[in-house]
Amino acid sequence: NWLSIMVAYMMACFIKGNLVDRYNPVMPMTLSLLIVNDGSHKLEYEKGAHRLLGVALGKSLPIILVYAISDLPCLSYLRLGVQFALIFSFVTAFTFVYFDSETWGYVGCLIAGFGVYQLMIPCSASQISDKLLAAKYRELGCVIVAVLVQ
Repeated sequence: NWLSIMVAYMMACFIKGNLVDRYNPVMPMTLSLLIVNDGSHKLEYEKGAHRLLGVALGKSLPIILVYAISDLPCLSYLRLGVQFALIFSFVTAFTFVYFDSETWGYVGCLIAGFGVYQLMIPCSASQISDKLLAAKYRELGCVIVAVLVQ
């Protein structure tokens, strides 16, 4: 576990490109959150695929949902109600999947955990721009690289 976190840290420090910004803590931080010691020492491809799917959906679904409510006026009760309902529905749906499904429970937990904080962005920051989408794309790419390193 230490080796994979260290490799992700070194990649974040020394690689600069379109996908990875230098000194970006996203890769090692995400990897440290995803490492689970379940007692087995074998390579589990299914758990790795579930990790990748859960984190990728947890990072990309909120972008779509925030875009859907970005046209609502910031200081209105309509925006407050819609955003509250959106966050409540998102967490409820994926928490239900976590508790109900034995196969997809881990994926639902990751989607709820990694997605909910992106739904709570302030209204001024939720205005979709090309710069914001590029930053979210780079963050998603860093997370995918970190999971693949693991």
